[in-house]
Amino acid sequence: MLLIPQILRVRRPNSAVVTWKVKLGGGKGRQSSDSWNHFTKYQENGRIRAQCKYCPKNYVCDSNTNRTTNMNKHIENQCKNYHAKLAATDPKQKCFVKQAHITSFTTSSKEGCGSSLGFGIFNKEDTRKTLAEMLIVDELPFRFVEKRGFHKFCHVGMPMFDVLSRIIIGRDILQMYIDMKTFLMKQFRESKVRICLTTDTWTSIQNINYMVVMAHFIDEQWYLQKRILSFTQIFDHWGETIRKCIEQVLLNLGIDRFFTITMDNASSNKTSILYVKRKLKSWNADGLILDGKHLHLQCYAHIVHLIVNDVLKEMHD
Repeated sequence: MLLIPQILRVRRPNSAVVTWKVKLGGGKGRQSSDSWNHFTKYQENGRIRAQCKYCPKNYVCDSNTNRTTNMNKHIENQCKNYHAKLAATDPKQKCFVKQAHITSFTTSSKEGCGSSLGFGIFNKEDTRKTLAEMLIVDELPFRFVEKRGFHKFCHVGMPMFDVLSRIIIGRDILQMYIDMKTFLMKQFRESKVRICLTTDTWTSIQNINYMVVMAHFIDEQWYLQKRILSFTQIFDHWGETIRKCIEQVLLNLGIDRFFTITMDNASSNKTSILYVKRKLKSWNADGLILDGKHLHLQCYAHIVHLIVNDVLKEMHD
């Protein structure tokens, strides 16, 4: 029987071309992989190994027992130095490498939903983190990750990703909060920035009281930053409750340098400002500007709201 060698070329996302020489009609076909353009052969303890040209990684490559599958996976998905070099030398490749983190290709599967060909760069941890961020930004419930539609979407678009339960995604979001809190504490401690604090309280339609504490500050690169430091449920709108909540936030994050605190002009807020001012003076002698003379900044939007209400009431009367 005549053996006719044929060549099949497959183009991978990193523009490397893998060449397979196959003899049709039986027998073991000889395989020549383009991965050898990225590896160097050497001998160690009587075994032939392949050393990556871009990083210290090496593999056993005996032709009889070991093939180049691991080497190909290393170049495609694992070798960061290779992809960095590719991105630096070819702008088109740079764009593609970035897209590869979120792109997958599908073929049919038993359930008709699709499965990945395995091309592209998939990072499980980045995908898991982005999923948690999506739930936060879009204000989605944790149970969203257990819905059938989301499971099908992941099965088709990201079959490599193991869909999480609502309990696990809740833990991930809690860990993101802890990490961000640690980052803010470090930033406030090291940069010594002055904070402009804004607080507000309101009652929901379920008759539940809430309070938010927000910080505005200029970072070391002179960018205006805005961070929600606390969003919590409170029992009432009394001055004692508000000042205790503010004090707890400041102690938790180690904030002791202020520029202003923006609140409405309710009498309960005025007593809260006096209490916070005394605390800041005891914590840090340099915590206030002009001894806190202009610490309280009344909310302009609230003042305009009161003016409009008074005008409308007078017009109605």
